Amino acid sequence: EQFVDAINKAFTSDTYKHSGVISISERIRSYWQQVIPASPTVLQYPPVIINVEPRSRAAFPLTLLNANQYVRPRLVLIGDSAHRIHPMAGQGVNMGFCDVLCLFNILEQAVRDGADFSSLIYLVDYERQRQLQCLTRLLSIDSLNRLYSTNFSPVVALRSIGLSFVNEFSPLKKFFEKQAASST
Repeated sequence: EQFVDAINKAFTSDTYKHSGVISISERIRSYWQQVIPASPTVLQYPPVIINVEPRSRAAFPLTLLNANQYVRPRLVLIGDSAHRIHPMAGQGVNMGFCDVLCLFNILEQAVRDGADFSSLIYLVDYERQRQLQCLTRLLSIDSLNRLYSTNFSPVVALRSIGLSFVNEFSPLKKFFEKQAASST
């Protein structure tokens, strides 16, 4: 019960809010609303945790990993065996699904060409495509993780201002939403 109370308090606590940052953010938000068409505001409340199943609590280390090579002769790394990321917005599983889709397309092309589907000629193309996409996503998510893992006031202020801007500027907000949901 103490753990459940701590979770619910963490969802609603003002402990880490900085009054100066809030004041600056509100002034900037007010200015932006006069200059930039605002997105409709939707209030979202955090869920209320009622209980936690006994012995269900666990801890998993947050890691960031990317294999130097995804392919070798007759071997392909996909999903968490190729890249691992801290669990922000389910991007790790999305990246794994994209690996499967890309590999399927590469193997399908090899079969259509009448080639050995395990040939490095084809598999290297999978590696090239996925390394580019995965490294970009890994760096982006790791940067966001680092940005949100600090309480250093200037960084918190810039982060809050940037987030307010993105939230108020519909085209930019839609761009980031599309990137997060992207299957590339």
